[in-house]
Amino acid sequence: MAEDHETRITLRLPQKLHAELVASAEKFSRSMNGEIVFRLEEFGKMMREVERAEERASKLEWEIHSNERANERTFEKAFIEGMERLARIEEKLDAKFKK
Repeated sequence: MAEDHETRITLRLPQKLHAELVASAEKFSRSMNGEIVFRLEEFGKMMREVERAEERASKLEWEIHSNERANERTFEKAFIEGMERLARIEEKLDAKFKK
């Protein structure tokens, strides 16, 4: 006996959606079943693409946050070095004017 790779279901649809499916199936020369399967497959593809886009967005957000922290650390280091340099200059000026 050949293995059946399809499952039969009974589906209840709002009349408006049914009419839309019928019109689309006729327009693209598909059966009603073919139209429903096509739309479900396309929806699955779109959802996978949305998931990939969300993953990429999450990675980019993490990279931006990491870069912001790196920039903050660089700024903090430069600020501290600048303050230390200023303190040394003040010490030299104080020493020069106290003489």
